[in-house]
Amino acid sequence: MPQIRFFMDDAVCISLWRNVVVTDTAGLLDVNHMKTFEKAFRTVLLTHKEAVGLALLRPGTPVSSSEARAESARFIKDLGPSLVRVAMVIEDKGILATMMRSVIRGLNVVMRNSTLIILANQTEAIRSLLPNIGNVTDPAAAEKEFAQALAEMRAGFRPGAQSTGPNPPAAGG
Repeated sequence: MPQIRFFMDDAVCISLWRNVVVTDTAGLLDVNHMKTFEKAFRTVLLTHKEAVGLALLRPGTPVSSSEARAESARFIKDLGPSLVRVAMVIEDKGILATMMRSVIRGLNVVMRNSTLIILANQTEAIRSLLPNIGNVTDPAAAEKEFAQALAEMRAGFRPGAQSTGPNPPAAGG
């Protein structure tokens, strides 16, 4: 099954694959981006009972504002048990990456759940999500298909590109 591009701007590309929302982030995310993430998850839930997420943060991605983080925590909490897992890969090293991981752990404490997990790389993230991806009869084939869809999505995202998709975030949002 091919991935479907849901939204893209200079900071993030959001794609849908089966019941997975994939976010590839390279810039500062604001509250409106988080609302677009929520729309993507709710779109998946129109045709699936459960949704999962794969969040990829490219090197140099800044920490979102406290307002954006609060909006993220709100919608994840609102999605409740229909959002079964979000795997996050922070592709950076050093102090910034450590700070990002601390922010994620803080969100888990605020949300009082462990829906959000941090993994070392894309391969680990894909494997962690496979049990929650709908209609998987052959895990090895599904892993390969997911990896291929992810590669296509990432190849098509060029940070700094024009906005595409429904309801792009407002400037300065």
